[in-house]
Amino acid sequence: MVDVGTQTERFEHRRSTPLASPEQSDDEWSFSDIINHSGDMSWSPGEEMLSESSEEEPEELESLTDPNAVDKFIVCQRQLLSLFTVCSACCGETQGHIMHPEGTFIKVKQACGTCGYERYWQNQEKVHRNMPACNLLLSGAIHFSGCMATQTIRMLKLFGLQCISPGTFFRHQRYYTIPTIVQAWRTEQRGIIRELKETGGGLILSGDCRSDSPGHCAKYGSYSLIEDRINKVLDVQLVQSSEVPSSSWCELEGLKRSMQFLMDQDMQVSALITDRNRQVMMLGEI
Repeated sequence: MVDVGTQTERFEHRRSTPLASPEQSDDEWSFSDIINHSGDMSWSPGEEMLSESSEEEPEELESLTDPNAVDKFIVCQRQLLSLFTVCSACCGETQGHIMHPEGTFIKVKQACGTCGYERYWQNQEKVHRNMPACNLLLSGAIHFSGCMATQTIRMLKLFGLQCISPGTFFRHQRYYTIPTIVQAWRTEQRGIIRELKETGGGLILSGDCRSDSPGHCAKYGSYSLIEDRINKVLDVQLVQSSEVPSSSWCELEGLKRSMQFLMDQDMQVSALITDRNRQVMMLGEI
C-alpha cells in the first residue's frame, strides 16, 4: 500500500485592519476584550443598569402623559372595532360596542360570550371634572387660532368626524380658554413693566383705539398703548359703548384707564403719540 498525503497550508492571522462592519465599529469593544480585561468591575443582577439614554426617558414619559404633546390620528369606526374581535383571555370571537360617545371621546366595551371576559377601552384620558382631554384641546385650538367656531365644527361634521358641539365650545371658552388668555397676558404684562422699570427713564407711548365695527355704531372699543423703545404692547383697555355717552368716546375713556393703570404702577410718561382725536386733544390741553 502507498500512503497518500494531503498538502495543507497553515492559516496565519492577518495583521491588516479590516473594514468596520455596520454592526460593530472600530471604537467598540469585542466580547473577548471585555472578558480578558482584568480591570473590569463585577456586575450583580441587583444593580441598576444605567445608559446614556436613561437621562432622556423621564422627558419622553412626560411628553406621553401630556395630551397636548402626543399626536392624534383619525381612525374609521370599522377599523377601530376590528381590534376587538378576538378575546385576549380565551382567543374566542368577540365584538366591541361603542358606549357613551361624548364629542371626540368614545368608550368601547368588549365582552366574550364564551369565557365571560369583559374589558373597557377609551381613546383618551379625562381631565378636570371628568372632561375628555381632546374636547378641551379642540376648543382651545379653534379659539387660539382665531377660527370661527361654528364654521369649523360644521366642516368637521361634514367630514364625518365626531367632535364637540358649538355649545360645548362656548362653555369651554367661558370657563377655560378666556381665563387662560387673560392669565397669560397678565404674566406678560408684568414682565414688560418689570423690564421698563429696570431700563429707567420716562415712557414713550403710542396709543390708538379700534372699534369692533366701522362707523358710529360700535359696541366695543379696544384702546392699546405701545412702548416705542421696546416696541411692545404695554396695556389694552376694553370699553363698552354703554359706559360712555357714545361710541366715539371709547377712545378717550380707554386712554384715561390706561394712564390710570400706569400711575398705579408708579410709571412716568415722557411722551404720548396719538391721532388727532378731538377728545384726546382736549385731554392733552388740560
